[in-house]
Amino acid sequence: QGFELSAGYTHSNSKDAISLTSSQAFSNYQFASVDGPLEGRNLRTSFFHVPHKVTVSGTVNLPLRSSFSLIYIGRSGEPYGWIVNGDANADGINGNDLPFVPGDASQISLADPTQFAALDAFIESQACLRDARGGLLERNSCRNPWLNFLNARLGTSIPTIGGQGLDLSLDLFNVLNFLDRDWGLYKQVSEFEAGPRFLNAVGFDAANNRPIYSFAAPRSIEQTVYGENPSGSPAGVNRSRWTVQLGAKYRF
Repeated sequence: QGFELSAGYTHSNSKDAISLTSSQAFSNYQFASVDGPLEGRNLRTSFFHVPHKVTVSGTVNLPLRSSFSLIYIGRSGEPYGWIVNGDANADGINGNDLPFVPGDASQISLADPTQFAALDAFIESQACLRDARGGLLERNSCRNPWLNFLNARLGTSIPTIGGQGLDLSLDLFNVLNFLDRDWGLYKQVSEFEAGPRFLNAVGFDAANNRPIYSFAAPRSIEQTVYGENPSGSPAGVNRSRWTVQLGAKYRF
């Protein structure tokens, strides 16, 4: 009677030809990874695809009309894809072309062929690139790390007059980070469908009818998101920081 527990699991599968993530027609196409011909894009994993989500919540009633609640939400990270730095398909838009992932040194033209060993090692380190060897990387075939959220609430109700009352609440968001600064961190590779730049297009190999690339391994892959994300979206505010919220509501 004094304790309530609920749990849920959601599995989903969503695909689309283009994930509309921007506010204008041009930018929707500008920031969308090109997978297939412009007039007939391939049906691929949607940017909004969340294949797994787990929710567990519990509430215990305390003396003096008070209660304490915990809620955990764990879900798959957003999908993304590595991108060529440059206009690989000559459509006039930079930074939306998915790379061809070479299976061996003969399948790519590098401005400096000695870079292939480093490129090959980097491809092996990324599961989605490794699985795409010998072909084009599919849109949204990579995925950000699993996300964990744990929040707590302490609430009490104080009766006043005539059936009225005052409700007070204390919310603690990101309990894990409150307990340990190394816990509850929001880590991601990319917040956009068109992810990090992976190869630099620096020329064209006429003999093999393909671009010439240079490669430099990214300094870091997963990054911890603390404050506002680079695009200025409020969704990125305080993702990895614990915060406290005090609330009061008068019922009449």
